[in-house]
Amino acid sequence: MKRFRLKHSPAASASVGMKQVASLLLDLQPDELKQIRLRVTTLLSGKTAAVLSGKPVTQDWLLEGITLELRRRGLWSQKAKLPVKGLAPNYLDAASLICEQLLKAMQGPMPATLQMQLGLLVARALADYLLLIHVPVGPKTMLQNVDKLLLAVDESYPGYVEAGILRLCLSGGTWQKQNA
Repeated sequence: MKRFRLKHSPAASASVGMKQVASLLLDLQPDELKQIRLRVTTLLSGKTAAVLSGKPVTQDWLLEGITLELRRRGLWSQKAKLPVKGLAPNYLDAASLICEQLLKAMQGPMPATLQMQLGLLVARALADYLLLIHVPVGPKTMLQNVDKLLLAVDESYPGYVEAGILRLCLSGGTWQKQNA
């Protein structure tokens, strides 16, 4: 039987079994369950930008794409996470706006796997654009220039965003738009 440690339980130092965890969960309110689900999902996925307010974390696929591109170029280690707050304090605000615009341009909801591919695609476009304008590519410059991402994508894929065909550059780009 797997054992868990619960910090919020009365016996914080005691190991708790799965049945006891389930009984504790039954006593929680829906908003408390939502918070726990978000925290567990964040911990399991290893996301760096955890938003526990109940809103979905939309910028993680972009940050993951930037991290993968930096690793591909040999500019970031395999195990370390990007310290967003230390390198670019305005990253989260800029990234959420950019992600929202990109997802609108993709014309409908996208599966998480395609979002990750899109994150990598636009991160590569941003890195190429930074080199084009003679800015050295690195973690700090990538995060600080997220606001130039749409310009970078348009430079790499001219007209694709406006025409709504950027999704065709993704490996599963033939996904069907879901009608709401």
